[in-house]
Amino acid sequence: MIHIALISPCMGRYGGLEGFVLTLAAGISQIPGFAVEVLFKRAGTFELHPELEEQIRESGTSVRFCDKASGLLCQ
Repeated sequence: MIHIALISPCMGRYGGLEGFVLTLAAGISQIPGFAVEVLFKRAGTFELHPELEEQIRESGTSVRFCDKASGLLCQ
């Protein structure tokens, strides 16, 4: 199994970057032998909005949020 971590900054709203990352993760996870996890780094004045939560649920992708320089980036 090949494990891929997609790491991206996030302000908490669903936009082009978040959509791209979630779509990429969903596509990769369809390939046999690949597992994907998205790690959104909280940026600026991060506030998680319902539309992003809904898109995450609908994507079926494993997503975590972390702060800048978090230990999660090394796991």
